[in-house]
Amino acid sequence: ETVRQAINMAIDRDTIINGLLKGEGEAICGPYASNHAYKDPEIQPQYDPEKAKELLDEAGWDSSRELVFSVPTGNTVREQSAVIIQQNLQAIGINTKIETADFATHMDKVRKGDYDLGLFGSAGSPEPSECVINFQPGQLNNFAQLTDDTLYNIGKKGENVFTHEERYACYDEFQKALTEIVPWVFLYAPKDLVAFNKRLGNTTVGEGDSLIVNQNVWEWTVNE
Repeated sequence: ETVRQAINMAIDRDTIINGLLKGEGEAICGPYASNHAYKDPEIQPQYDPEKAKELLDEAGWDSSRELVFSVPTGNTVREQSAVIIQQNLQAIGINTKIETADFATHMDKVRKGDYDLGLFGSAGSPEPSECVINFQPGQLNNFAQLTDDTLYNIGKKGENVFTHEERYACYDEFQKALTEIVPWVFLYAPKDLVAFNKRLGNTTVGEGDSLIVNQNVWEWTVNE
């Protein structure tokens, strides 16, 4: 857990966002971006390589060890971000070997746990419970190979309450547990850039839960 926290602090997310996304994204440390209805604004990613080194020393990290870093091909930003992450980790004393593979091979590899670090993306969802199943022991996309169901049970509590306030409390606890256990290191949320044909009228793009391209499509008009 301490080593995972060190890795989380060592990655310079802003360099990835500014250098590879041209600034069109935001750093995250959990499954919810800042405009998500269930995001706790007090939980923010930390970039602190010096603190990361201290955590590695505390954990007794063997700097001669080399971690296998599995990276899928086909996404240029993801491939380039892997190199930045590799450099960030090397700076605190963690050596990695990047192994690239096509997406299907990569997914098979990470699902089997045949790797130390793996890189992948997720579309996210306005529904806060959608990502919880990924932390269930035995589940197909339990990429972290968790065998303890503590984190899963914390997140699952939100499925059994119905008001926003009750659900927010559940997913707030879930976000805090994620930053403590760090089964995944969340990197960034790219901005969705939306364009409409000029013939369309009465189109709207909202925030948070309502950030859907075809929102209220029944209210659209077509101008001749």
